[in-house]
Amino acid sequence: MNCQQNIDQGQSQEENNGVDCQLNQLPTSLRVEQSNQQENENQRFDAFEEFGVNKKIFSQIIKEQMNLDVCYEDIEKLESLSLNIDKIDYVNQYIYTFKVANTLSYLKSLKLIINLTTSFPQEFISKLNKQISFLYQISNLDVQLNIQKNTVIQEYLDQFSLAISNSMNLQSLNFSVESQGINIEPLNLTSFLKCLNKLQNLSSLSLIFRNFAKFQDQMEIFGSEFKEIKNLKNLKLYFYPSPQDQLDLALMFQQLEVQNKLVQLSLGFEFGNIQHKGIEVIMTYLQQLPCLRHLAIQIRDCKLGYQGGQAFKDGFQSLQNLEKLSFTLRNSYMGEKGYQLVSEGFSYLLKLKQLEIITEDNLGTDYYESLTSTIPKLKHLLIVRFAFHCYNQKKVFQRSMKSIRLVLIFKN
Repeated sequence: MNCQQNIDQGQSQEENNGVDCQLNQLPTSLRVEQSNQQENENQRFDAFEEFGVNKKIFSQIIKEQMNLDVCYEDIEKLESLSLNIDKIDYVNQYIYTFKVANTLSYLKSLKLIINLTTSFPQEFISKLNKQISFLYQISNLDVQLNIQKNTVIQEYLDQFSLAISNSMNLQSLNFSVESQGINIEPLNLTSFLKCLNKLQNLSSLSLIFRNFAKFQDQMEIFGSEFKEIKNLKNLKLYFYPSPQDQLDLALMFQQLEVQNKLVQLSLGFEFGNIQHKGIEVIMTYLQQLPCLRHLAIQIRDCKLGYQGGQAFKDGFQSLQNLEKLSFTLRNSYMGEKGYQLVSEGFSYLLKLKQLEIITEDNLGTDYYESLTSTIPKLKHLLIVRFAFHCYNQKKVFQRSMKSIRLVLIFKN
């Protein structure tokens, strides 16, 4: 498959599944399709009866979970399901719901928001993962885990890995784990990443890990386990806190071997020791992505220095095929000089159609003058979005952008 085919498929997925730098939008609606396959409908109904399921009760569960008024006659035609698992009192209801989901042959998209607390019985975690065995038919899966200190997250992660390892139809996976404590327990991601290698149809992947101790120890493993994911076109990686060692970051990007087909990439780092050397590592990796068209970079609370701005500028010279760029910096310590270097680097992106800049640092007018002199050089630019740290910056920028045909300005 050539590069243009990869790009077309990536863009088609974006149009059909709501995939952008933020990846999948959440399934919140029910779509009912008519079917003339009476035999299949009877089979689905029998499956409901086998589980002793009352469709009227299940429709009430769906109404409470998704705020949708669902006619129970149409339950077996459900295509999208979103569940918020957060109350210990409803454990049996959750299991009941998953048993019903096993009978939904139309079901393609599933979103789970799981607030794991110490009050959830241990056996529930095991039952929950066993009940998602129906995932062989799911093409879009979104799992958000919110956990508390002392929650047995490692056991859940290992069981979840086994549960999805046979999901050969899975095309899009969003997996987010956020700890309510700070840097609780280290996670071993080996089994989880190995399971991803088995998902040969996976084309869109989002992984977010927030507030875990010593996560940087996993960087080399993290990168090396991506080698077997052959069809990945959309990748989002967010780490909070970020790797504390530049070598850890370098090892991860050296091992990442998904560059041949990747069309969209989103990277986020926060509260780490990523300096200008780390930016050089990232930009070097980006230069190896021949099909890359959409890029989002978010770096917060990392001391880049003005050299970080130079590293961005140098890297942009090799990214001339980019069509969409989202660029977010906060507490970067680049200073006005570093930001000016970044804005000068935008001038190399001659095919850019959409630009989003979120500057959460307090900057003077020199930076905005540099930016407004750069943007008119981008002849294909159709949409420009900016977010400003303070209103005064917005006013200064508006006065200087009168020559730009389309500018959408919003305030943080």
